[in-house]
Amino acid sequence: MTNAPAEHLPAIEAAASLTLKAVYSRSQASAAALAAASKDPASVDVYYDSPAAAGKSLDDLLARADIAAVVVALPILHQPGVVEKALKAGKHVLSEKPVAGDVADGKRLVAWHEALGEARPLWAVAENWRYMESIRYAAQKLGEIGGELVAFRLFKYGFVYPDNKYFKTECEFFFLLVAGCWRGAGSDPVCRAQGSRVSGRGPPRRRRPLRGRSAVPPLCGGP
Repeated sequence: MTNAPAEHLPAIEAAASLTLKAVYSRSQASAAALAAASKDPASVDVYYDSPAAAGKSLDDLLARADIAAVVVALPILHQPGVVEKALKAGKHVLSEKPVAGDVADGKRLVAWHEALGEARPLWAVAENWRYMESIRYAAQKLGEIGGELVAFRLFKYGFVYPDNKYFKTECEFFFLLVAGCWRGAGSDPVCRAQGSRVSGRGPPRRRRPLRGRSAVPPLCGGP
């Protein structure tokens, strides 16, 4: 729920077409804290796994007929199962990036969702860089210039401190996955403006101390 209080909760409450009905987390404490941060905590029902309580599970939340869509912002290793469960319950889903903890699980989930057919619930991944004004402007200008994109490469170098909130997640390489998702998603619409698509690759994960920091290998985008 790292992004839920800072990003998703304000966005939901700012949307005139949405009403926050309930929140869920694996622990009662974190679910209650998120509900308490809302504009009207008394109107937000709280669901959780621990401690176990009748009528308070994720399944109970997904069984509600008055809930049409859910936002899934759990630690990445727990997301695929919850996304699949919500879609099976007929709920539209917006899930955090990346789709899963590895490529195989991500491909499996995408293929499973597509196999549900045209009547399947909507599922979107919250990759917001493609909507940034600077990215959209760059894509527009490249489209106006025209021509053929011959080659494109993106290098990202950075350091992540051991106390970084993403470094401390159960998926320790989460920050590397996110860095790739962000840059790839930002580059894709720019390259698409000239009829190209972006593929990405990165070197094997390494962790070594460097003046009190952890070194992150560069992520490279290919043509």
